Amino acid sequence: MSRGKSMVANSSGVVERVPMDQVLLEDERYRLTRGNPAEDLIESIARLGCFTPPICWRQGEGLIPVAGFKRLKALQIIHAHSGDTPSDKQIEVRVLSSAVDWLEMMACSAGEVLKDRPLNPFECGRAIKRGLEAGFSREEMVKALLPLLGLEPFINVLKQHLKLMATPERLVQWLEPHNPPLKRALFFSRIKESDVGAVMEVVEGIQPSLRGLEVLCQLIGECARREEMNWEDLLEK
Repeated sequence: MSRGKSMVANSSGVVERVPMDQVLLEDERYRLTRGNPAEDLIESIARLGCFTPPICWRQGEGLIPVAGFKRLKALQIIHAHSGDTPSDKQIEVRVLSSAVDWLEMMACSAGEVLKDRPLNPFECGRAIKRGLEAGFSREEMVKALLPLLGLEPFINVLKQHLKLMATPERLVQWLEPHNPPLKRALFFSRIKESDVGAVMEVVEGIQPSLRGLEVLCQLIGECARREEMNWEDLLEK
């Protein structure tokens, strides 16, 4: 994999009109964000069209999404309700060169978000975890990837975001929309998978704020250790 190229892949590639079903939306290897497109995005694209083509990378007969996942999902929803036959469902995407490497594609994915806001800690953690899975060393990630994510290039920053990836998925789904700062998010990474059910019961029961849930979890944890009980049994008691 190339390490020295300028990270300008988001301005490269060729806009092509392709069948909607050629885009492999279930492949989320480059996706950092979560969630579905908002209704106003769907309505805007349906009424005015998609002005900024999503970015994809060709692999065999399919196209792997790299950036613009919510626009792609919005286009899929619009076409699903259009009554068109599969061969008529054409969309415009920017197709990257096959020579583009992993870092350049991650630069596209991160850049899509950074145009509007900083990446949240979970999004940064996903990028770092996927970089390690792609074969990069931690030292390479610190030097090459962290700056692309808007992070300081220090090994401790990388370790903290990797630690965050231990947070149980059900808890991440609730936490991420609240956009917690890294330090606060790391507190929740210490909660065990076996205790998540109890935490979610609290969330569903009283709808706490982020800070409120943090305080409650601290209290429950302290009581559970003192009583030598798991969280679920403690709450039932």
